[in-house]
Amino acid sequence: MHAYTALTACANPLLRAVASAGAVGSDVGASSPTSRVPLSELLGSASLAGLRREAEAALRGTAPILILGESGSGKTLLAHALAEASDRRPVVRAMLGGSDDLNTMTSELFGHERGAFSGATGRRIGLVEFAHRGTLVLDELLNLPLHAQKLLLDFTQFGTYRPLGYERAEPKRADVRIVAATNGDLRAAMSEGRLREDLFHRLAGVVLELPPLRCRRDDIPLLAASTLRRVDPARGWSLSSGLLRLLGSPSMAWPGNLRQLDHVLARARGRALAQNADARTLLPEHVEPRDLDGAAPLGGARASSVAHAGDASEDEPLEDSWRRLQAERQQLELREETMIRRALAEADGVVARAARQLGLARTTLASRVDQLGIRAGRATV
Repeated sequence: MHAYTALTACANPLLRAVASAGAVGSDVGASSPTSRVPLSELLGSASLAGLRREAEAALRGTAPILILGESGSGKTLLAHALAEASDRRPVVRAMLGGSDDLNTMTSELFGHERGAFSGATGRRIGLVEFAHRGTLVLDELLNLPLHAQKLLLDFTQFGTYRPLGYERAEPKRADVRIVAATNGDLRAAMSEGRLREDLFHRLAGVVLELPPLRCRRDDIPLLAASTLRRVDPARGWSLSSGLLRLLGSPSMAWPGNLRQLDHVLARARGRALAQNADARTLLPEHVEPRDLDGAAPLGGARASSVAHAGDASEDEPLEDSWRRLQAERQQLELREETMIRRALAEADGVVARAARQLGLARTTLASRVDQLGIRAGRATV
């Protein structure tokens, strides 16, 4: 098992690196083991079968890999999983765009020699040298300024580089597989002159595109279980059917993708343990509307939109309006179930007391409890 460690960058960092243990001249600190997911688990769902085949084929070659996907969709996780699966270690992660100064970028990527500039009192090893025989992960490619892209272009073509102040005739060499990632529109960036087309073609030896979470709702149970195993492997968490319906609702937009789902689950786990130290199941009552801000079009301050949520536009096909109405109805039912569960929990399962808190007749609440299939605990009057 190779543990990832952090390489501390200089005062005004262009890049932040993550590499495997044993890197010479680095300040090392163990990174979280939860940040690593095996490729078989990361791409294990049926919806990603095609992507998994492409990824497995890429492991048999050495061509650069370009990973596309929205923010939070798991690009960095995939990059590290590919590196682990191909046994291309160390893995060095370079977060691009922290500086526009060409000398700073050259020093970060390729290092510098003693005396290369004022204040260079010693030799510095660049990230490319740290990544020799391993993988260099370039995070957010479009953040790299245009005038610095030539640095990468030459390196991707020849595998050679020159640290600042390096005066030998022959350049240095590094055997590095590059995995670049971005959430941007590369075609638009090239047409607007923000990305060199020749660099794109060099990096796009294999292109893997991760779909957003809203396009893989059926995977949410698998993804949630995987997250909870990584966060708390000893406890054996499960999710109730009600919570799975909530998280997989068609009305959920999930703009933060996997990262947002992880945060929702982490907060739900914290609430579950606060209520019961022996808890092993996450319920809808463990998720607050504020946890889902941005994930769904309804909730909290957005409630005023509900009154017109089902209104059909004259330009919208009736079938689409009906489908949207059903999704919104499901979302409202899920919110109602969450609220009823919360009221019952606060009332120790006494339906009459929960009904008073909600301003309902006891018989009305009892009927809804039955219809929603909620176990009320001490369902007494």
